[in-house]
Amino acid sequence: GGSPVTAGLMLDVSKKEQPFWLQREKDYPSFLNWVKLQPVVFYDVEERRAWLVDGASALLHLVRISLHLDINDPESAYDWVYDPSKLKDHWPGVGSRQAALQTLKSWENRALNVYIVNKHIDPNGVPVTKYSTFEERVKIILHSIEKLIDRQAQAASQDGIKISQTLDPRRDVVGFDIVDIIDPSVPIYPRIQHLNSWGHGWIDLIPTIGITALFGRGFGDLIRADEPDLICPSWRSVPVGKDYLAASISTMQMLHEKRLLRMEPGLIGGELTKKITWVTAKEASLHCRCLKRQGSNDAQTTGAECNHNPVQFLAKRWWSRTIPHGLKPVQLGSLDPEGAVIFGHTVLGLRTGERSAPKQADDDGAASTTSGEQTQQASATGSIVSKTTSITVPSVGASSQDAASVQQSLHTNKTTSEGKKKRWSRFKDWVKR
Repeated sequence: GGSPVTAGLMLDVSKKEQPFWLQREKDYPSFLNWVKLQPVVFYDVEERRAWLVDGASALLHLVRISLHLDINDPESAYDWVYDPSKLKDHWPGVGSRQAALQTLKSWENRALNVYIVNKHIDPNGVPVTKYSTFEERVKIILHSIEKLIDRQAQAASQDGIKISQTLDPRRDVVGFDIVDIIDPSVPIYPRIQHLNSWGHGWIDLIPTIGITALFGRGFGDLIRADEPDLICPSWRSVPVGKDYLAASISTMQMLHEKRLLRMEPGLIGGELTKKITWVTAKEASLHCRCLKRQGSNDAQTTGAECNHNPVQFLAKRWWSRTIPHGLKPVQLGSLDPEGAVIFGHTVLGLRTGERSAPKQADDDGAASTTSGEQTQQASATGSIVSKTTSITVPSVGASSQDAASVQQSLHTNKTTSEGKKKRWSRFKDWVKR
């Protein structure tokens, strides 16, 4: 749980091959081609839910947030002329990832004036106004993203053994505050956000393939269904407080083809890496009792009665004891690219074999796991999804713990809450087994 450190004793067995970047092209189109392949996770620290998006969609979202905050700053020193309604972002027949790229590459959008830089009179006596453009704002955010990605890659490649300084068994995500990217006016430090989960899951993919995590508040639904009526009412948006992560199938397929297979050729059978496999319930279903009853005379099933659970998992190969019984690898290429998926974390204590899983997961935010007649209803949603590009304004306060202050905060927090007692009790029961 605490901030990881590098042990003083370096062992050859833990040494990593240091990655390096070849020289990147510095022109605008080349940067867009590069950033579109960079996965980004937006994690809402208040609602405890996350979204994995492609780099182009993340870039456009960050640019819009930065412009909104700057324009609405009462102490701004700029003369703003930017009109958000003039930004063309609707591209019929184009998917969400491609739409973000089209918006960023559009010549009309790139030339949009943002604020007045200078006014002067030319030699002919004609007044001339110089503007900062939308393209220039995109380049500023691009530069910040590039720096953070390189910094994260450097940290992930450090040699040595990383050990925890605390006994807190929860998993944590290391990332950056979203405000630090859109307004880098102060030194930027990594942040740590604890997840209320002990098991493996999407959190293991972040350091493995170099996903950049951004923390903020009030993101809204960054991925939403175009046809929500075809989805269980309980799952039309990512549930709050569960530390779930949503991703579009299109983004997952792009990452698999353009990034993962280049990093580790020869991946098969649900493998995202040689050590991480995407798994789902064997008895998967796209429907639930809620949807089946909507067209009948029966009363609609309430959320508490609905057993539909589309949560899927990213399981570590060497940690198979924690993979819930009855799961199978997902063939990513066979999924509908217009769908989406929700990932959770495996529940500590579940094992493969004859033992049945508990009927309900604990309160630590992991996915609920069922047994017998109550199997997990897991699959990507059948509804077309889109990434929203509407403006969400993050809080300007610290969105997560500073890595340097984690140790102190863990000592000062009381650890006798009812939730932690339950987790410790479950851990002891699992050890005894």
